[in-house]
Amino acid sequence: DMQREGPDAPAPPGTRGLPVPGTMLVSPKLRDLLDSDRGALLRERLDARVVGVIGAAGLRGPAELTFYRGTDRLRPPGDAFGAQRVDHFGDGAQAQRLSPLLSLLVAIAVIVLLLPVAVFITAAVRFGGEDRDRRLAALRLVGADRAMAARVAAGETLFGAAVGVAVGGVLFVGLRPLVERVSLADLSFFATDVRPSALLGALIVVAVPVAAVLVSLLALRRVVIEPLGVVRRAADARRRLWWRIIPAVAGLALLLPLRHGLSTSGGSSDEYQAAVGVFFGLVGITAVLPWLVEVVVRRLRGGPLSWQLAMRRLQMDGGTAARVVSGIAVAVAGAIALQTLFTAAERGATNTTGADLSRAQVSVTLSPAPPTLRSDQFVTTLRDTPGVRAASGVARDSAKHRGGPDDAFDVYVGTCSALSEYARLGRCRDGDVFLPPGYHGKQVAKAGDRLVMLGGSRQRREQWTVPADARFVRARPDPRGGPVNAVLVTPGALAESRLSSRTIEAFVRLDPTNPDALDQVRNSGVRLDPRASVSELQTTSQDRTFANVRRGLFAGAVGVLLLIGASLLVGAIEQLRERRRVLAVLVAFGTRRTTLATSVLWQALVPVALGLLVAVVVGASLGALLLSVASQPVILDWATIAAMVGAGGAVVLIVTLLSIPALWRLMRPDGLRTE
Repeated sequence: DMQREGPDAPAPPGTRGLPVPGTMLVSPKLRDLLDSDRGALLRERLDARVVGVIGAAGLRGPAELTFYRGTDRLRPPGDAFGAQRVDHFGDGAQAQRLSPLLSLLVAIAVIVLLLPVAVFITAAVRFGGEDRDRRLAALRLVGADRAMAARVAAGETLFGAAVGVAVGGVLFVGLRPLVERVSLADLSFFATDVRPSALLGALIVVAVPVAAVLVSLLALRRVVIEPLGVVRRAADARRRLWWRIIPAVAGLALLLPLRHGLSTSGGSSDEYQAAVGVFFGLVGITAVLPWLVEVVVRRLRGGPLSWQLAMRRLQMDGGTAARVVSGIAVAVAGAIALQTLFTAAERGATNTTGADLSRAQVSVTLSPAPPTLRSDQFVTTLRDTPGVRAASGVARDSAKHRGGPDDAFDVYVGTCSALSEYARLGRCRDGDVFLPPGYHGKQVAKAGDRLVMLGGSRQRREQWTVPADARFVRARPDPRGGPVNAVLVTPGALAESRLSSRTIEAFVRLDPTNPDALDQVRNSGVRLDPRASVSELQTTSQDRTFANVRRGLFAGAVGVLLLIGASLLVGAIEQLRERRRVLAVLVAFGTRRTTLATSVLWQALVPVALGLLVAVVVGASLGALLLSVASQPVILDWATIAAMVGAGGAVVLIVTLLSIPALWRLMRPDGLRTE
């Protein structure tokens, strides 16, 4: 609610001026909600006339629900019911520094989300390798030497990578507006907010083609391209393990010195050192997995025909399958490590409130309450609200002992049923006073004590004496789970009107069968007083910064999962296309199509099973190390690890099933034709 104080009153960002009383400016999302059937109850609370829309400059995202409502009823800041005076907008809030644990979580997340992309780039460069090698052999036949063949291969790769980067840039610009239509929880973005850093964007444009060319040239090391054909040397020269474990050892060397905890001093580089250690640990998967696949499949013999076809193909060229699967293995291992650290961060950022939802689900507070509104009127209105099963409330004020210590406590005035939410009263009738123990079991008052109400001015503060028949009782947490540090008084012993500056507090129990009950309570609170605070009780509360990090990680994980699925599908279809002649020959000799389809499934599942096994070992080890780095107890959530392994396997299974139609087309007899 905003009230103009002069002709030069500043306008909020995204608006051209302040709304006049009775009108309001709303965000586009709020306007759509108010105009829809779902906004019927909301229109009762926001009953001003909509005269404009808040622009993007005044919103955090397109899904934000916000409004500026004009009024002429606000009081000056010095008044008990006063508002806050604002003479300008645009003070940038100080950026909240993340805790060392959250900083580590974000740094690891960047590695985990981006590394699978790099792995898939290196695997994609090798797609179509067999066709390319045959083309280069033809060039050798007409006179090209080996150096020229290598330059031709590099040129092909460079052109394809450059075109791919250009197409990616066009897709980014074209698809960026769709970001505004996606909302995760309350996280949304304007298209103009999704923009890469100029330096990092330039680095990507240069690094992707360069990396593609280097990978392409490295792939030619194991191939002899001669004028009369192509000879692959991979089957003869077995892969060596010693150099493949170097990245994992490097990662371990970076993480072990940090196992006693992160530095809490500002500007520490420990988080980055840990992130680099995780990077090398995950890179080790891509190095070790081809060796492991080769060692395992070399020992697999026998079985049905589909199994033999699959194993023979893997024995001939298991490296290609391992490279494609490396992406999913890296993603799963990184996700396990990240989730392990994330669970520890969640434990630290989540607090148990102690709220008892069986007693109440909503609290309604009005502070300070206007003089004309009594707590019984407040409670009656809430109790008569549709969707409310029960409601009780008290009026409270702060007090202290006259002439005694300055320790303040509360005085609650309410009916016996209302006071029973704060203490176990036993017998109770109007006129009784109860003295539960306060903080740390210390009694706040006793019979005969003279109390001074702290609300209002010093000259007009009310005084009240605790009666001689006041009874000591046992305290109980209120429905919010908060402790009681108060004297409990029924109206017959102290009239509510004698409280100098009252706060009315009510607890409401909702009808679970009414989905609109909470909104109905909010509407009743606004009708009583626009300043009424209606809060839904929760058993846990979570740090807001952590919640934002979690939503960002979820959004990134969804994008990486889509990339993994798309890349695996492209890789599977490309491998089938390269083997179209072999598949057609097998069908021509009488091999059943179901046998070939099953062999394709085995070819995918065996490397994936080995990759997921490595992912579990590496991910759990990195997770345990990261917990030590973050000074957290080493607790691995095996149920979550199993879920992630299952998700990774499910992605591969779905991709394999989606490639079956392409396999069916490639097994046609026309695949035997050649030129």
